[in-house]
Formats: sequence, C-alpha cells, structure tokens
Amino acid sequence: MTKNKDTDDLKIYPASKALQKKAPLTNKDLNYVLQEANAGIENMRDDYLDWAKNDIVRLESAYDILKANPDDLQKIKNVHWIAHDMKGQGGTFGYTLMTTVLDYLCTFLEARSTMSKQDLKVTQLHINAAKTIISERLIDSGGETGDQIILGLEKMIGTGE
Repeated sequence: MTKNKDTDDLKIYPASKALQKKAPLTNKDLNYVLQEANAGIENMRDDYLDWAKNDIVRLESAYDILKANPDDLQKIKNVHWIAHDMKGQGGTFGYTLMTTVLDYLCTFLEARSTMSKQDLKVTQLHINAAKTIISERLIDSGGETGDQIILGLEKMIGTGE
C-alpha cells in the first residue's frame, strides 16, 4: 500500500460542545437529509418568484435614487448590495440565469465610483433582464432567450454602446 502524505497525518477531532448544540448528530442517512433539503428548496421555488419580484421592486427603487444621484458612491453600493443578495438566491432555486445576470451587474458596479449616463443605461438593462427572467420564468440558463440576454449584456458591457 502506498502512503499518501495528504492523509497520513490526518487526525479527526470530535466537534466542540458549542458546535454539537448548533448541529447535533443525527442517525439519519446523509442521502435522506439531502433529499429533505432538496424537497424543501423545491417547495420554496414558487415563493422565490414572489421574493424576486419584491427584490426587483427594491432594486428599481434603489436604481431610481442612484439615477438622481449618479455621483454618490453609497447609492451605487445600495444597488450593488440588492443585486448581490438576489444573485445568491437565483441559483439556489434553479434560476442560474438570474445569478449570471446579477453577477455581471455586481462586477460592473464594483468598477465604478460614479455613474455616467451610459453606466446608468447598462444598469437599467440588467434590471430589465432580471425582470424578464422572473416574468418569463426562465429557469436554468433560460434557453435561447437566456442566450440572447447574456449576449446583449456582454455586448453592452464590452463595447459600452
């Protein structure tokens, strides 16, 4: 038998009492636990659509404030944080296109300390894309429509037109 230096010195320590209280041991099969978790996520998928619609309202509101104050870094950060929260939820509920679009928006906003008229237009296009994803229920990568959305956003970001 060959030795594996990555595991030869491996020691396993029991969880601390504090950790055991937060995550108690279970006799449940890990596959069963994962199935329960996946079922819970699936049951919340319709709720996600409502949450996303509410988040889009918040995102649009923050964008409107930013549009009136394009030189205010805090206003840019407000739009960024809402988009950041939304992108984290998208993939969890099967809307990977939402995650991709909002990741693009977050990256775009992170590079700015002020917003030009063109920057505001690009931001609005991302928000419109998010609205389309929810209204059309574009799950996963969104198929052809998703491809068109991504291509359009990449063109706007890449060329600034």
